[in-house]
Amino acid sequence: MAQDEDLQVLRAIVRASAGEGCTDDFLSRYVLNRLATQYLIPLIDTGVEIEAPDGDLRSIAGRVNVVRPGPSCLEALGMTSEEAATAELRNRRRPGYVPEDPSAAVMPGNMLIAGAAVLEFLKLVHGLFEGSAPDRYWAYSARSGELRACQASGGACSCTAWAARGDAGPPPLLSPHVGTNVGARRELRKLGIRLGATTIRTIL
Repeated sequence: MAQDEDLQVLRAIVRASAGEGCTDDFLSRYVLNRLATQYLIPLIDTGVEIEAPDGDLRSIAGRVNVVRPGPSCLEALGMTSEEAATAELRNRRRPGYVPEDPSAAVMPGNMLIAGAAVLEFLKLVHGLFEGSAPDRYWAYSARSGELRACQASGGACSCTAWAARGDAGPPPLLSPHVGTNVGARRELRKLGIRLGATTIRTIL
């Protein structure tokens, strides 16, 4: 029964016309990345990270990715993987903004990255400024004050095996070695609840 509920959550997500990912862990990024590439759902993923070893603030960095199958997907860019998501489930610990302190947050960085993500959404939906470039992502550094367009030249990833397969491909993290994990099923249900507030539905 629990696995049926998980599939219902996933089905609700793939009915979205577009999505925005703003989560703090590898698991949810992995699931969103797989769904976006498997069902060809436009997904704008964002992230902010603070580097502050021993309380010494070194950097505040952010990014905005438009997820597509291939070199611009989150797995190819090293931002998630099935191995990282599975390890996270075992450890029951989210990385958060600061790896040593998952509760830390930085509102100015969040707002800047959120604004850049909205612009990418408008490019996708309305073709603003000739649309969203398929081979780049945005990177922000608070130290330099720059928001730079970076080339998306990621490495190998598994998403190409499931790209555009839709229901013909298996649901993410429900493979035999993970799908029977009660924690994985629980996390997928929580993911669906979190996405209820952040998934964007629109008529394209």
